[in-house]
Amino acid sequence: MHAETHGSEGAGDDAGDEVLRLVTEALEQLEAGGDAALAAYVAGLSAHRAHVERRLAALRSAGLIGPTEPEPLGLPEVLGDFRLVEPLGSGGMGVVYRGVQLSLGREVAIKLVRPEQVHLPGARERFLREIQIIAKLGHEGIVRLYDSGEVRGVPWFAMELVHGASLADVLHAHLGRAPHELQGAEFIRLLPEGQRAHANEAFFAGSWVEVALRLVERAALALEEAHRIGVLHRDLKPSNIMYTASGRVVLLDFGLAWTAEMGRLTRSSAQLGTAHYMAPEQFEGSGRTYDERTDVYALGVVLRELVTLRSAFNGATLAAIARQVLDGRPAPFQRNVGERVPGLEVVIGVAMERDRARRYATARSFARDLRALVEGAPIAARPPSLTLRLRRIARRYRALSGGLAAAGALLAILPFLVAWRERELRLDLEAANVELAAEVRRADGNFGLAADALSRTLERVDREDLAGIPDLLGFSEGVLRDTDEVLSALMVSNPSDPSTRLRVAEALLTAGRVRWQYRDIERAQAAHRRVTALVDGCDADPERVDRVDLVARLGLVYLDRLDPRAAAAAYREARERVLAHGAIEGRTLELRGLFARALAREGAARVDLGEAEAFALLEAAQSQREALLTSQESVELRGELILTYDELARGLAGIGEHERAAQHERAAEAALGAALRLAPESAAERAELAELAMVLGSRARRKERWDEAIASFEGAASHWWWVVERRGTRLTGYRGWAHSEASRAECYLQRGERAQAIEIYKHTLEELAPLLSLWRNDAKSNVLVLGLRLGLGRILEGTPEDRQALREVLDAALVQVNWVRAQGLRGAVLADACCDVLRERAELELAEGRPLAALAELEGAEEHIASAMAQAAEEHVGLGDQATTVACVRAEALLQLARVDEACATLTALRRLPADLHARVPSLAAHASDPRLAAVWAKL
Repeated sequence: MHAETHGSEGAGDDAGDEVLRLVTEALEQLEAGGDAALAAYVAGLSAHRAHVERRLAALRSAGLIGPTEPEPLGLPEVLGDFRLVEPLGSGGMGVVYRGVQLSLGREVAIKLVRPEQVHLPGARERFLREIQIIAKLGHEGIVRLYDSGEVRGVPWFAMELVHGASLADVLHAHLGRAPHELQGAEFIRLLPEGQRAHANEAFFAGSWVEVALRLVERAALALEEAHRIGVLHRDLKPSNIMYTASGRVVLLDFGLAWTAEMGRLTRSSAQLGTAHYMAPEQFEGSGRTYDERTDVYALGVVLRELVTLRSAFNGATLAAIARQVLDGRPAPFQRNVGERVPGLEVVIGVAMERDRARRYATARSFARDLRALVEGAPIAARPPSLTLRLRRIARRYRALSGGLAAAGALLAILPFLVAWRERELRLDLEAANVELAAEVRRADGNFGLAADALSRTLERVDREDLAGIPDLLGFSEGVLRDTDEVLSALMVSNPSDPSTRLRVAEALLTAGRVRWQYRDIERAQAAHRRVTALVDGCDADPERVDRVDLVARLGLVYLDRLDPRAAAAAYREARERVLAHGAIEGRTLELRGLFARALAREGAARVDLGEAEAFALLEAAQSQREALLTSQESVELRGELILTYDELARGLAGIGEHERAAQHERAAEAALGAALRLAPESAAERAELAELAMVLGSRARRKERWDEAIASFEGAASHWWWVVERRGTRLTGYRGWAHSEASRAECYLQRGERAQAIEIYKHTLEELAPLLSLWRNDAKSNVLVLGLRLGLGRILEGTPEDRQALREVLDAALVQVNWVRAQGLRGAVLADACCDVLRERAELELAEGRPLAALAELEGAEEHIASAMAQAAEEHVGLGDQATTVACVRAEALLQLARVDEACATLTALRRLPADLHARVPSLAAHASDPRLAAVWAKL
């Protein structure tokens, strides 16, 4: 993100200024996010990194970098007419104290230069400039200056102490919640206790979004006043905006402000600010282009975060945030927020325009539209045109790097742009009755090719893991949002054309599959339903129509998780629609394979219903797949045939026909062996082969054939590593390899070879450690690494000499859990894994005789349980009974603390007590005669 500079630190003033700027930014990152943020910032530097690290080390060794809370400065208690009372906080350059103005007896805020910065070149000048700027601003929305001075070489100034809350307090308290479930009165609850009773109820009346709009409108009017007299704030963010009980909004911290009298913006200050709220031009470092619209952008980001309660840019590093800002790619805007306030997303979009020329020209025009939103009046802002949206899509794809090839995506979009113009020309020509049939056909053909190219691009998004992109989930959502725009444009163009409908349906089908992969079940279902509606009665190519329709219907039944009877009926309907276009034997191999899948799934559903017809359906699917294998050898077909054999064996065993069931089991084993002898050159087929090897290993493990199981898991790992070596960006390759290794370790453990299992776990984690940074925003990868750490921890548990190693493993897992929580990553399985980590830590604390520490860990575990259960319902995921396990650990901790009543309440709150309760809660034995536990004994 930094502008390139040349030469060493001492090569000239420019280089020295650059190093000073970077050190200043580093200190601001330290203040904002602690040592982790500082380390991430320094790791993202390219030029001057060594110089910055050396200066930071010097500051640390001198004791000037330390705790983020302000330290005593060794200053006199009284500064002129003001007395210091207590520290309030600190920022990048200053320390703020609560104080009292002695002559008037009023509370004030007193700001002093930070001790580690007072001797840095330029620090004093910046501080004095802030005093001069605030003195010029006389507006109720800007903090008031009372006095200033200097003591022992340290400048200070006294200003108004605003009694209220900051917007950062609001976000901290409600981040991640659903805005549509909150009311404006929630803002009052965050005010200091003594102020709440005096709140302006009319101002805070209404919905959460309405009050947020009022607050930001007043901030925009205060900002307009600063701009009117030539001051740019340049560091607007939630912590620099406060509100009071009366509804007054106050802008704070003008330490990075700029005025016309200061002349041009120098390189040493060009990129100052807080990354999440910096405009694109600030990242580009072109200081001469800064103007009022730079501040409007930051205020737009603040508004977006306030009304969505989500970070606008969720990159894990400064470089990732910079890429998102420069691409104009914030996190997805929740639909339920925008739908409740029409025009809200448009207003925010104009305020946060990537192109400065399309942004609100003034803060006042922004404020006017915010007022219009509150009053339900028309807004001046207009959404971007279709042409502009398409240009942005093309630019966004052109900028991509990592897992998705930029060239492929660009080829998908640019032909569409060209074809769109040609189609518009065609319509104009037709309207004028110009006989240019050849031109019309050429334009239509190009338009169709563009649609096909878009579909192919989506298929690449479906296949690729995109590991090189830091914001994996945000990126995928952006691609899908762009896809929706383009597909809508296609349908508007010619809604009745069968070819267009089919092409749109094919692209939608892939988009739905991508959404399902990221657990967006509701929109995946909606995409599949749109597909079936588009192809219903479509008289385009019957083979393509049937393939798309069958895939969509198979997917819908799977996503809807229907009961067996409804599922069987749906699968039958899907098959009958295909047969309406002719017998299956003469159709394409792909369609025959899908038809066999529908047969097998219907058969499996009817097995669950106990219907005799189930076996005929499964045998028909078996025959179809065996016939297909004679025409086309395929790992996927082999795998589906094995599943059919297994389903037949399961159903036959259920009705007591064990000999026939055994025949199908042997057929499945033979099919597995035949599949594992294949050596395909396709990464997708290698992955399927690895999955089959895992199936074979699991079968052998169940039968305790350890050598065979270990060999199968080792084979699976080798197939996955083949994928990794040829497709190094694929997360699935690393995940599959790690799962195979973990399964192999479990076999060694069950066979009693504990040291071998530990070695495999450690080696696997070592291999994954350097790659984890690429996957931080991916829920599946976090689950994988947490699972490996927990697996290693369980092996280490049990002996005193291993306890320290166990603690180290769990400490590393806790760091990961805290990162997951801070990023707001979702996923039922991920929340369940985080709960596992905290519960294991609680059990370790109990083993070491620290029940209070155990209870503290369990509080976090219970939060993750609630999250996991809520998300499991949304995601159709089944989880274990974590609540019971955690409750038993909590009861044990409470009993060790002799808090018997609480332990009793914890256990009796469970729906059903486990049969091995005494083993799970050993301290119950010591309280067997305690009458307070009578309810527990009765329930047990």
